[in-house]
Amino acid sequence: MAEIEQKVLDAMGRAMGRFSMLRRGDKIAVAVSGGKDSLSLLHGLVAYRKRAPFPYDLVAVTLEQGKFKLPIRALEDKIRSLGVEWILREDTATLRLIAE
Repeated sequence: MAEIEQKVLDAMGRAMGRFSMLRRGDKIAVAVSGGKDSLSLLHGLVAYRKRAPFPYDLVAVTLEQGKFKLPIRALEDKIRSLGVEWILREDTATLRLIAE
């Protein structure tokens, strides 16, 4: 594990404990836009899950509103390779409003 990754995981662990962010059996939804922030958070939570004192579930959620520069489906294999469920929904109502 890279030193920077270890530092991030250590900081996440301290924050999780200090602020009681997680409890046994929690299911965390991570809003994934495809950008570096949301993907880094997802990666961090996947890695932290291996060292957490109890199990918790993760789900990645993406709301496609036609704003992504690249097809968001390109992330599917990456997200699934992390062992995380991915929920992708299209916001067709907003797309219609934008077109009008």
